[in-house]
Amino acid sequence: MSTQILAHALLVHLETQGVGTQGMDLFSNDIPPEPDPLISVIEDDGGAPELTFGSTRGAYVARKQNVMILARSADHNTARQAMDAVFAELTKLAGITAEGLDLLWAAPLGEIKSRAKDKEDRYAFTQRYNVMYRKGVPPPIHQWTYDDVYTDAVGSITFVPQMGTPTFEAALINNGVRCTASAGNLLASGLTQAVIDGGSDGPFSVAGWVKQNSAGSTWSMLYAIDSSPFTNIWFVDNNNAQDESEFFVAGVTGSLNAKGPRITSTGVWVFMAGVYDPTGPTATLYLGEAGVLTSYPHTGSITGGRKNNADSLRGPYFSGGDFTQDQMRIWDEAVSPAHMQQLYDAERP
Repeated sequence: MSTQILAHALLVHLETQGVGTQGMDLFSNDIPPEPDPLISVIEDDGGAPELTFGSTRGAYVARKQNVMILARSADHNTARQAMDAVFAELTKLAGITAEGLDLLWAAPLGEIKSRAKDKEDRYAFTQRYNVMYRKGVPPPIHQWTYDDVYTDAVGSITFVPQMGTPTFEAALINNGVRCTASAGNLLASGLTQAVIDGGSDGPFSVAGWVKQNSAGSTWSMLYAIDSSPFTNIWFVDNNNAQDESEFFVAGVTGSLNAKGPRITSTGVWVFMAGVYDPTGPTATLYLGEAGVLTSYPHTGSITGGRKNNADSLRGPYFSGGDFTQDQMRIWDEAVSPAHMQQLYDAERP
């Protein structure tokens, strides 16, 4: 990732904190002859990616990068005060997100330095910083656990048992919902597939955690249906009959089916996710277990875009056995492999 991206993210953060305005007195990787005064965030040398603390839970790979701050003005005090304002904001960085980057911290490398006046007789000061950052996971448009009532712009989403009453257990990830022979097919009322992309053929992603409590369990983590006929639109599931896990996307004509191995472990939380990218088009299944996240992409040929007329999203759908799932998310974009890895590394038990 280039420092130009980091420089712009820092610029956005400084503007948010009232230090200046982009294009007027805040610039990245540019020192224009005007205006006066100005502040510029300039790319500099940096270091290699490094693994931060927390190797078993909450670990992530971050990058250290150096940037230089320059403040210039015809007035000495104005330029110096601008440097102080930047210092005050950058040294407070602690997990701030800007322009898709998580800005973790910034440390000054030496003191503020006074530079020679330019040909317009203006004062200039510089200071270098070492910044640690990582590319942030995009926020989902919907996320929920099964022990809360989830509310957003589309209203409250409640999980209504269609077959008996679900039981809850204390799980490592959260409480979760446990589906056995007497509990399954929980309807996510109030959230339709149209909410995800407005009925277009845009990309989407889904992710969650599942735990098989008894061997040979079969389930669908999340799926969409038409009220009549009952047609699977897309889902991530563990299919015992086919001895596989799969992420399925139905098109108006044809379908995509990204397949991976069936989950066989019991009593272990497994990360399951699916990403649909209309470019290709491509469906990718992700399975994460024992510290390893594996992707299973499939590019096929569907025509007319993906099928979008489902009336609701449902999950989980119980087919047999005993399993628990939790921490569901939906994005209206194709989450990148790097972001899926980051999400898995940050949450895995």
